Amino acid sequence: RHNSTSQDDPVAKCCNGSAPSKENYYLSNFHPFVWMPTYQFGNAVDLKDITCLKCKEVGKCNLDKLTYRPMLHFNRTIWVLHHRIKCRSCKKNFTSIDSEFLEQLPTRIVERFPFVAPIRGPGVHEMMIYQFVTLNLKQTGFGTFVDSINQMHRLHHTRDTLSYYDCMSARKSPNLHFVDDRLYEPYSSFHDSNEYCGIKLTRNLWKACVLVYWISREPYAQASFQLCYDEGNSADHTHKFANTVRA
Repeated sequence: RHNSTSQDDPVAKCCNGSAPSKENYYLSNFHPFVWMPTYQFGNAVDLKDITCLKCKEVGKCNLDKLTYRPMLHFNRTIWVLHHRIKCRSCKKNFTSIDSEFLEQLPTRIVERFPFVAPIRGPGVHEMMIYQFVTLNLKQTGFGTFVDSINQMHRLHHTRDTLSYYDCMSARKSPNLHFVDDRLYEPYSSFHDSNEYCGIKLTRNLWKACVLVYWISREPYAQASFQLCYDEGNSADHTHKFANTVRA
């Protein structure tokens, strides 16, 4: 919504002649995503049916505090608000975006969560993994893909920086003796955690996300290789995938 040219766009206020504000640019890059399945899907998600990921007890989980996790998309970062879940039996907790927790939810609900998150640290949008799988078959490796994502995020930051200074230049007073310090605040660097808060995708993080994705879908993938399920007519069709499957 903020990236559109509507009146709600914080950056539009800077481009129409108003005093440019760094905060408006930072706000335009804030993309929230709320994931609270116990509230959003009603009785379809009941914690009484959830197995604790730590002690494997059933029906002992309660919602704990809210937290957030950044999820990298192609050219932006999405901040996912979600719950921590605490077990009354073992007193340990886990998150509602953990892949093992999501596996316990109905498929129609899990499909509403389009992110892949490792145990800790940032996650990624699943569309990035879909694209990587396609590009990987064309000899695009982990490092090349990670560099391209980081380049897109850096490019987005650079464009915002130039736009901010362009708005600032348009507001410059012809009177050289007049100075408004608010107009000359430098734009944040990409990695400044207090302002722009850019996040770099690393190879290890990307590999961890891809691994989480494939582990969660391994049962489906294994079943897909065996194309016929009847015991009398079953056959091994895995040789048909030899041209695309690589170690």
